[in-house]
Amino acid sequence: MRPARLLGAAARARESAGAPLPQAERGDVGRITAGLRATLGTETCAAEYSTGCAAGVDDDPA
Repeated sequence: MRPARLLGAAARARESAGAPLPQAERGDVGRITAGLRATLGTETCAAEYSTGCAAGVDDDPA
């Protein structure tokens, strides 16, 4: 579950910095996200991602 939270935290950090996901990383992030959905299930993956998004900058999303 930690990887889904970390993806969410990274997305929030990029958003708050105004930095979109680099094109060169989109394939990797998409592949990792698809693997997490397959492993955790769509609902659990989305919930864990949201938990990571909600974490503050100083919080450990894991």
